[in-house]
Amino acid sequence: MASNHSTQAAVEEDYIAPLSPFAASTHTSKLSIGILCLFELDNPLEFSLPQLGQLFLSLNSRFSCITVKDEITGAQYWRKVAVAVEDHIKVPSFDDGLPPDSYDHYLQEYLAEVAIEPFPESKPLWELHIFNYPTTHAAASVALKLHHALGDGYSLMGALLSCAKRADDPSLPLTYPSSAKLSFGEDQSNVFWKMWDTAQKIWRTTSDLGWRLLHVTRREDDCSAIRSGNPGIISVPVTSNRVVISLDRIREVKNKVGSTVNDVVTGMIFFGIHLYNHRMGYTSKGKRMTLLMALNTRTMRGYQSVKDMIEAKSWGNYSTLVQILMPSCTDVEKEDPMNFIFEAKKTMSKKKKSLLPFIMSRLLKLLWNLKGPEVVSLYYKEFVNNSSMVMSNIIGPKEKIKLAEQELKNICFFLTGLPNSVVASVMSYNGQLTIVVTIEKGFIAPKLFISCMSEAFECIYDLANRTD
Repeated sequence: MASNHSTQAAVEEDYIAPLSPFAASTHTSKLSIGILCLFELDNPLEFSLPQLGQLFLSLNSRFSCITVKDEITGAQYWRKVAVAVEDHIKVPSFDDGLPPDSYDHYLQEYLAEVAIEPFPESKPLWELHIFNYPTTHAAASVALKLHHALGDGYSLMGALLSCAKRADDPSLPLTYPSSAKLSFGEDQSNVFWKMWDTAQKIWRTTSDLGWRLLHVTRREDDCSAIRSGNPGIISVPVTSNRVVISLDRIREVKNKVGSTVNDVVTGMIFFGIHLYNHRMGYTSKGKRMTLLMALNTRTMRGYQSVKDMIEAKSWGNYSTLVQILMPSCTDVEKEDPMNFIFEAKKTMSKKKKSLLPFIMSRLLKLLWNLKGPEVVSLYYKEFVNNSSMVMSNIIGPKEKIKLAEQELKNICFFLTGLPNSVVASVMSYNGQLTIVVTIEKGFIAPKLFISCMSEAFECIYDLANRTD
């Protein structure tokens, strides 16, 4: 009898696990954040939909779980359930034989609807949307919608890529662009430099902590052409548009100015926003505009398999939002575009001296233990809501890949459920960088905004190549 009781306890332990503090805080009545990943195919979809569903179901046990709430403690748990794959797959139907640009519009409108639809509480937090029509970008598209509680971009992309193979030679491993990790200080052997580095860390951390608390509790960004200040923006329809840039061209700029790819992209976005503000009749002089940049805080480089991530306890949400004050200018038409890259580089260098991510993670965990996920969720919502823009980025493989024998022409993603008029999602794949800009529908002019982003990079690229 005791043996049977032990067996039952072990089964229950396998089937029930608590949500992490961050996962629980992004899955409340205050805030519910999703990730919508778009896979663009070279050819129409050729295999059965249940097969595709089983592929994603096998990524991690969380894909077979629903969330349940303890009515007494308020704690949330993952609980395994039987999954009917067909209930997670949706295939929209449109007229056949239309030109690709018509399907571009249909796909954009369809994804806008999917983005604001809440996840059903009775099913695991993922969906597959099959758009088997040719757009100007692909022969067919597959959208995977996930709740952020399942994991951050690193976890989910690592899981997907563990199922992928190189299209040119499946026997070779995937490779990734080199990236600079967020480094909190360098090991200096000189005693003076160690003292100076410590002093910088203390000052930077204290300053960032004060700014963070002020930003959450009292000070929000000014309304501008990219921030409506609409309190109900989470439920407002969005639309997504993209800018695609060659990574080689970005590296040319990076090498000319001695920065990182991230600095170039951030500077380009800064300049593009100022161009858009100017052309919409706004000036940034004296205006407060803050960008929140999501950064991975894991120490490893590259991606790990699902098994390795679980063993290393790196599966889940290990990222932080870093505040970056956007530079202001009096007349953007007379401003040197390269200054925006230099400002981005200078700001990120300062952020590397701050220990705020570690301090905030401990403070929020303490708050979560004392007050519960709803209070922490409200903190995140206010923090993001008081900012002008959020930017997230994911590094993808350098080579074209196959997923379930389907060759992927491109991969891009965007975030849903954030209280911002503009969210930029950046991903590299197969030699190009795709920036998906998700914007508040009816407030921001999408074509003008995207043209300003494209113009910003072209101006920066031309200037960098003009400089010896």
